[in-house]
Amino acid sequence: MRQEQVGACLVFYCLQGRAKRLKAAKDEAKAEMDQYKAAQDAHYRNLEEQQGSSEDWSNKYTSEQLGRITSSYNTNKEAALSLLLSAILTINPSVHTNYSVLN
Repeated sequence: MRQEQVGACLVFYCLQGRAKRLKAAKDEAKAEMDQYKAAQDAHYRNLEEQQGSSEDWSNKYTSEQLGRITSSYNTNKEAALSLLLSAILTINPSVHTNYSVLN
């Protein structure tokens, strides 16, 4: 009977020690995951800042280009329209080279 009690106590202490080790391993793994997540978040924020300045530059460049295109359109639209109308409305009747008169 005494040996059974000693054996039961040993099993209990072993299980209790195992539970403590598992809890410690779980806490350590959680700390490592939190550290990794913080490093990845910092890296992501850094990339976001770099892309943000790039995006600002791109938006500014795009708006400048659109302004240039709009001003170019406004200055050249009358000339383009008159050239197009003169090409359409100028009629030069001529006989096609493949046309042959059959007698």
